[in-house]
Amino acid sequence: MSILFDLLSDLNELEYTGLTPAPSRMVKPPRVAESPIHIECKLNQIIEISNEPGGASVVIGMVLHIHIDERVLIGEDKINLSVLEPVGRLAGNSYVRVTDVFDLERPPAQIKNQSV
Repeated sequence: MSILFDLLSDLNELEYTGLTPAPSRMVKPPRVAESPIHIECKLNQIIEISNEPGGASVVIGMVLHIHIDERVLIGEDKINLSVLEPVGRLAGNSYVRVTDVFDLERPPAQIKNQSV
């Protein structure tokens, strides 16, 4: 089990964790070399929902470049979740692992000139 906590803004998170910085292609901040997927984005807009305790902001960005380690790919365009083993954040201190995956056939698109 990991212990998570906030660092002071003048501390380098990569140095503190021991993770390896790797140069990004389109943005200035480095990416984490140990991560199999990186998405480089440009900030478009921040919408503040609330600045009260527990409040949040919605961050909208434009994807400039995506790095994907071929070991997590199925073919050229799908992610193999059993290899990636993603973790998602829920609320508070709760996180989730993707362990139950199933397929569901979708009907054809009903909007003209749209594909599913």
